[in-house]
Amino acid sequence: MQEITEDKLQIAYKGPALQGGRMQMIALAEGLRGQALLAHRVKDLLYGESVTIRVEIDPNFKASSLIIPVHILQDIVAARDLLAGSTATALANLATLLGFFGLSGASLYHLFRLLKGRRIEKPEDVPRHLKINIEIDLLIRIYNNPEVQTFLRKVLDPLHQDGIEEFQTIRQGVVIESVHKADLLAADAAELEALTKNEERDLGIEKSAWRRSLAWHLRDGETSFDARIEDEAFWKRIEGGEAFADGDRLRVHLQTTARRTRFGTLKVERIIPEVIEVEHVRRKQMVLFEGNE
Repeated sequence: MQEITEDKLQIAYKGPALQGGRMQMIALAEGLRGQALLAHRVKDLLYGESVTIRVEIDPNFKASSLIIPVHILQDIVAARDLLAGSTATALANLATLLGFFGLSGASLYHLFRLLKGRRIEKPEDVPRHLKINIEIDLLIRIYNNPEVQTFLRKVLDPLHQDGIEEFQTIRQGVVIESVHKADLLAADAAELEALTKNEERDLGIEKSAWRRSLAWHLRDGETSFDARIEDEAFWKRIEGGEAFADGDRLRVHLQTTARRTRFGTLKVERIIPEVIEVEHVRRKQMVLFEGNE
């Protein structure tokens, strides 16, 4: 494997709590893991399996240093094939999205800060000044990807710690992108606002619960989640012998609330105060030997 770029790439966490050269190991490990997972997921969305990369920490990195050298390597054969065509800047796009190339503002960190962590709803939400050699639709798909969002937040999660104020990406000693604690807190607030809802929904049952204190596992399209049902009339139906199975559907009022712990962990609670309508899926036993007596 060979280095994607010979430039010196680094990430850094800054703040008064780090002046002594120390950082909580769990917070640092989570941030580094997020950086590696983010790089791999963005690569997959850009190129699939046609390119193989590896993300490494410099062997000279010492635990007392919080400016962390990063190496991104790619499979040399795949890289030759990729660079032989019209996408001569393809690997630079990967580094740009990860915040290591150029000052174009096209990185995932810049978009996260600008949009306060919100997903991109339409192409018009993408700033016109971005300079990156990929289609806008692909950029939106990468930024909105749930795993990309999860890993991006893992990288930034140490900013929830007291005394850690800034995350930076650095190339050749120059800060390319930075996200401050205030940026992350603004994104947290926007996320909580977006999650807090009181709405009517159609949900499929994946797993029922037969105690009132337990949550039901429900599905809304591609998303599965747990919710407690607190409708007294609904529970009387169950106590009266009505059975529910995987595939049955409920039309409900769904209340969703969210909060973050002092350590930044997102906690989401879903409660169903009213079940409006029930639709049972009727399954017929298969006829294994049709026509046989």
